[in-house]
Amino acid sequence: MSVKITGFEKIEKKLEQLRNLGTNVKPFLSTAGQMIRNEIEGSFEKETSPFGERWKPLSASTIFSEIKGGMRGSMVKQSINF
Repeated sequence: MSVKITGFEKIEKKLEQLRNLGTNVKPFLSTAGQMIRNEIEGSFEKETSPFGERWKPLSASTIFSEIKGGMRGSMVKQSINF
C-alpha cells in the first residue's frame, strides 16, 4: 500500500513566509489553521478520509441509536458544530 500526500507546496511557501516574518508567527499560524480546518470540513461534507476514501456505512446499532435518539440524517452532520 502506498500513500501519496499532496499540497506541500502551499505549506512550503507559508514556511518560507514564516522564516521571513521573524517572531510574528500569528498570520502564518492563522492561515495554516484555516487550511487545516477547510480540509477537515471538506472531509466531513464528502464523508471521506483525508486520502479520499469513503467512510464505511453506519452500523445497524448506530442507525438504531439515531432513530431511538430522534436524530435525522447522518449522525456526524448532526453532531458537528463549528
